[in-house]
Amino acid sequence: MNAVASGSFNSGPLSGLRVVELGRFVAAPYASRLLADLGAEVVKVETGSGDPFRTFVQGRPGGLSSSFTALNRNKRSLAVDLRTAQGRDAVAACMRDADVFIENSRPGTMARLGLGYDDVRADSPRLIYCSISGFGEQGPYVERPGYDMIGQAVSGLASQLLDPKAPQIMGPNLSDSITGMMAVYAVLAALHERSQTGVGQRVALNLVGSTLAFLGTEAQRYLDTGVVPHHLTRPSGSLAFVFRCSDQRLLAIHLSSPPKFWCGLLSVIDRTDLAEDVRFSTHHARQAHYLDLRDELAPLFASRSVVQWINALAAAGVPCAVVNDMKEVFEDEQVKTLGLLRSFDGEEAATVDVPVQFSAHASQPMRPPPRLGEHSAEVLRSLGYSTHEIDEGLDEGWLIRQ
Repeated sequence: MNAVASGSFNSGPLSGLRVVELGRFVAAPYASRLLADLGAEVVKVETGSGDPFRTFVQGRPGGLSSSFTALNRNKRSLAVDLRTAQGRDAVAACMRDADVFIENSRPGTMARLGLGYDDVRADSPRLIYCSISGFGEQGPYVERPGYDMIGQAVSGLASQLLDPKAPQIMGPNLSDSITGMMAVYAVLAALHERSQTGVGQRVALNLVGSTLAFLGTEAQRYLDTGVVPHHLTRPSGSLAFVFRCSDQRLLAIHLSSPPKFWCGLLSVIDRTDLAEDVRFSTHHARQAHYLDLRDELAPLFASRSVVQWINALAAAGVPCAVVNDMKEVFEDEQVKTLGLLRSFDGEEAATVDVPVQFSAHASQPMRPPPRLGEHSAEVLRSLGYSTHEIDEGLDEGWLIRQ
């Protein structure tokens, strides 16, 4: 039996792909979870008390916080003490039979453990070794700890989200998640090349570069014009608005460039006179006077409920939606129709489903996230460890008990 794949744990378009993850927090765990969701066999290597996200926020008991659950479903857990030679040997053995290894330690950490790419590639010439860091592996910031908000700040993403007059961090861990998706993009490209050459390679990426690459239009706008974009540049360019309605619910509208959206809006609000206002008479004029237009429209939308506006705007073909909170998301009829809520296999607990359907593959079971060391014995046995060696590892402490 393969060291990583049991042959029946997962199914899907990446079934048979063997991944070992030595990750913490978001970027590496998210990358390997995306691969696992598509059928890859993922062994998550944990040490000490496990991934810090196990107890990061409230969630289910037993080290299954909401953060950990979201990032670590469909995986198995191997828990070893990497301070011991036996623990490092077990990880090296896993890597020898893996297709992909993903880690997000600080630069130099894996080499100090004897698990760097130069240490393992002779025994694992086909391995795709993916390293994720905060700032890359050179430069003045290399020794700094890199976390999501820091990646957002250095890359410029935060400048597109923060109001400089009242700066307040908001929203999810975008820089971490973007980097996790970039890692999957890099890993799949390296796997394609390996299918042609038979040789693996190391791919390296970081929060700053990944997030800056994500800011395509904003970065290019500055490079082309020298004008520094800010938090209202994109909304004003796309003429996107959010208004509070009479029932205090929020309404999103996206007027974009087709004139029919602007004309439809004016017909619904019965303000065709705005089309004659020099500030709003053309698309570019509306962009230039975005805040003026917002101020003209806000009192109008405050006069009726969000449902009344949605019905009228949708009938006129204007892009619009209620701004759902998370409770409302799962009550939304469109979300229900898309079938985006799934229960874990054999459990009542739910999670968000994979948002992609493959015509050649039925939806696979959604495996719950592993408890710390839940699959250690299973993985080690598949590596050739005997029951006696596993029991001895537990007694000696290099194999961490659940």
